[in-house]
Amino acid sequence: MKKPIEAIALGLGLWGLGMAALLVLGRAEAGALLAWVATLATVPLLALAARFHLRDVPPGERAHAGLRLGAIVALVQFPLDAAVLGSIEARGVPYLSPPVRGTIVPALILAYAFMIAVPWWVGSRAR
Repeated sequence: MKKPIEAIALGLGLWGLGMAALLVLGRAEAGALLAWVATLATVPLLALAARFHLRDVPPGERAHAGLRLGAIVALVQFPLDAAVLGSIEARGVPYLSPPVRGTIVPALILAYAFMIAVPWWVGSRAR
């Protein structure tokens, strides 16, 4: 039961970091570039979190456990991201610069791919 709670906490923590970055940097003209940098920065963060999460999983089960970690993280973040995107589109809250608004969805697509692939890759490479 401990592993799913770790995955849920990781998903909520990553989402909170992303929203904080969006609120702080969303109005900046360079916000679109910073959004891509933040998306790419999730790779080493997810890799470290996956290594921590898989520390006591038997080697033969680590790839599956890593995939499960990524799926739970994505499932935690998806409804929260959908709610924020709905708020941005419907009410314009929080206000974001136009380049950032155009970058959000492609960056999220890449981030979701990373959420699934990176923990699985770390688990399959672990010895």
